[in-house]
Amino acid sequence: MILEKKTEITIAIVKSAGALALKFFHDVANLNVERKGHQDFVSRADKEVELFIRAGLEKAFPDDGIVGEEHDTKTGNSGFTWVIDPIDGTTNFINGIPAWTIVLAGVCDDKTQIGIIFDALWRFLVWAPVSMTRFCENCPRLHLLMEALVLDFQTGLQPGALKKQLEKS
Repeated sequence: MILEKKTEITIAIVKSAGALALKFFHDVANLNVERKGHQDFVSRADKEVELFIRAGLEKAFPDDGIVGEEHDTKTGNSGFTWVIDPIDGTTNFINGIPAWTIVLAGVCDDKTQIGIIFDALWRFLVWAPVSMTRFCENCPRLHLLMEALVLDFQTGLQPGALKKQLEKS
């Protein structure tokens, strides 16, 4: 399956997972939270959002592997592996702070082929297929920040590279 089609399918999965995460976020006072370690928490939302994403991925791409933060790794035979961070920013999430995202990456041949970041609360969606053309939905200037972050990452997080890139825009 071509990467663009995989990207299209996974965006739909991540957006639906975002709706589930929002239900938990809006009822955070009743959220079951466990401590995994120092400053490392896991909530029922983390676990259920990951299971939701896994189910969507397994249905769409049954031969792909899946690695998540909260559940066991599923080994695939396609050479393609999905990496899930169901609630990136769990500490913020469990404290009702609106600064968290859902992150999904598709990896093949030890290289990220697809990256998706979704802020369900603000409906910001950023994704990039292997071509590294960045796309952004509902985020007019966020694409500049994402581009700068990718540039910093690709250059080994050189000090000041992010700031310089943002100043150019």
